[in-house]
Amino acid sequence: MRVLALLVAALASTAAHAQTLTVLAAASLKQPLEASAPAFEKAHPGVKVVVSAAASGVLAKQIEAGAPADIFLSADLKNVVALAQKGLVVADKPIARNTLVVAVPETSTAHATRVEDLKDASFKRLGIGKPVQVPAGDYAMESLTHAGIAKDVNARLVPAENVTQVLTWIRKGDVDAGFVYASDAAGAKADVRVLFTVPDTLHAPIVYPSALVKASKQQALARAYLAFLHGDVAQSALKAAGFLPP
Repeated sequence: MRVLALLVAALASTAAHAQTLTVLAAASLKQPLEASAPAFEKAHPGVKVVVSAAASGVLAKQIEAGAPADIFLSADLKNVVALAQKGLVVADKPIARNTLVVAVPETSTAHATRVEDLKDASFKRLGIGKPVQVPAGDYAMESLTHAGIAKDVNARLVPAENVTQVLTWIRKGDVDAGFVYASDAAGAKADVRVLFTVPDTLHAPIVYPSALVKASKQQALARAYLAFLHGDVAQSALKAAGFLPP
């Protein structure tokens, strides 16, 4: 009887989530998307939202390779534009914006107020998302280049697989400073200290465009989720996580 009861429970659980909506999202979006997912699931009984977070460039390659997905949320425009040009996604409106900051471990005594200050020898290891693969890394490299110190600090850059990894390194003191989003720093709370915000004039606008994956087998549900992302619940979760409105 116990085995039968467990089997019935398992079948009931499977039936309760008959549909899975797969969202491929930039690593920085993971927390607010998971926080708002229950509201969408409640409004769509039987649906389970699964957020797969990684570097935007990595996710774009997964879509190109045919990985099953319904929604793509990137931390930059170029990945969505590239996929749209290949006919793999239908671009939609941005869901949020962000700012780039340079942060250090909370216990650090480092001081800096602008990108040029990172040229100082005290910053021996600078965490940065792997350029091309990680949008935050692209924004950081643009900033270093426009500030005129890219060549000076190049040997000190420590590339990460995604911006979340950079944040982890900062928290643990594995790097002397790192480029992360303001939302990441806000989420880390007492573990990190923001030295300064990188001026928007040094890099391309940090926006999070959304896109419907054309290969999705549940287009109507995917479009409903895109609309949900612009609603009060999802936008409130993004704001609470430190993102700016689109």
